[in-house]
Amino acid sequence: MESNDITTRNQRVIEHLQNSWQSFQEFAPQQVADISKFLLGLEEPYRNPALNIIAKHMVNTMSLHMLSLMTTFQNNAAQDDILPEDCKETFEQILPQTFRIFDNLSKYTTVRSLGKLAKLGYITGSLESFSRTTSAEMAQNWLYELSSMYYTDLQREHMLARDSLGEADSKGEVTFAQPTAIEVMEGNNITTRNQRVIEHLQNSWQYLQELASEQLADISKFILGLEEPYRNASLNVIAKRMVSVISLHILSLMTTFQNNAEQEDILLEGCKETFEQILPKTFRILDDLSNYISVQSLDDLVKLGYITGSLNTLSQATSAGVAEDWLYDLVAMYYHRLKREHLIAKDFMDEAGSEGNELRRLG
Repeated sequence: MESNDITTRNQRVIEHLQNSWQSFQEFAPQQVADISKFLLGLEEPYRNPALNIIAKHMVNTMSLHMLSLMTTFQNNAAQDDILPEDCKETFEQILPQTFRIFDNLSKYTTVRSLGKLAKLGYITGSLESFSRTTSAEMAQNWLYELSSMYYTDLQREHMLARDSLGEADSKGEVTFAQPTAIEVMEGNNITTRNQRVIEHLQNSWQYLQELASEQLADISKFILGLEEPYRNASLNVIAKRMVSVISLHILSLMTTFQNNAEQEDILLEGCKETFEQILPKTFRILDDLSNYISVQSLDDLVKLGYITGSLNTLSQATSAGVAEDWLYDLVAMYYHRLKREHLIAKDFMDEAGSEGNELRRLG
C-alpha cells in the first residue's frame, strides 16, 4: 500500500497511537538488574512466570523488529528497483511462516533460570541489532531468514516449552499453586555468579531497540495495507507489546515495594503477607492477558494504548507504600478496563467483582 492511501481518519488514529506509545516507560538496564535481583528471591511457582514476563518482552521485541523490516522492505523497494510483483511474491512466501513462528514463540518461549534469560537476551539482542537495515534488499534477505534463525537458536538452547512446529512439552505447563513461603530477599544474598549473570543481562538489554513512535506510525500504515489474517496478527503483535509493558511495570512495582519497605518502616512480616496475597492472582491474570489480549482494528489498538499508557503513568511510584497500594489494585483495574472495551478474547476472570476487589485486602 502506498502512503497516500492513508485516509485522514486513519492518520488521526495513528497519531493517537503515537501519543499513547510515547507515554510508555522505557526500562533502563539498571531497572532490569534491580528486577532480576528481586526475582531471585521469589520461590516457585512465581520465579518462573516472573522470568518469563521478561522473556516474552524480548520475543515481542523481535516480533516488532520483523514488522519493521517488512515496512522497510515495502517502503524502500521502489528506490532499490524491486518491482511491485516481486514485493508481492516475497510477502506471499514469508508471511505465513513468519506469523506462525512468532505467534507460537510468544506463547511457548520459556526460561527457567536467570542464566537462560541472559542467554535469550543475548540471542535476541545480537540478531535484532545485526539485522537492522534501511535497505529494501537487505530487509528482504532478513525476512526470509530471521524468524527461522531465531526459532532455531531458541530451540537449540531448550527455551521452548513446546516445539512451536511440533508437539507440546509437558514441562511448559505452569500452575500457580500456593508456595510454602514467600522469600523476601536482602540485596547481600546475591552471589558473585548471579551478579555476573545480571551484568550480562544488562548488557544484552542495551542492544534491544525500543521502537520510536515514528517507527510505530510507519508500521501502522504498513499494517493497514495487509489483508487478513495478517493484518490482525500484526495488530496483535503490537497489542502484546503493550501488555508486556504493564507486566514489566508491575514487576518494577514489586521491586520498589520490597527495596524501600524497610526505610518506610514496613516490617518483613508485612512484606511477606502482601506478596502472599497479591502474587497468585497477579501472575495468573498477567499470564492470561498475554495469551488472550485481542484487538480487531487500529481503533482497538489505540484504546489499548490509551488504557495501558494512562495506567502505567498514573501508577509510577518510588514509595514502598504507594507501590504496595498499586500492587493490590493495578492488575485488576487493567483487566476490567480491557474487558469493558472488549479487548479480551476470553473472559478468564468470570468470578471477578468490581474493580480492584480481586486483590484488595480484607478489613
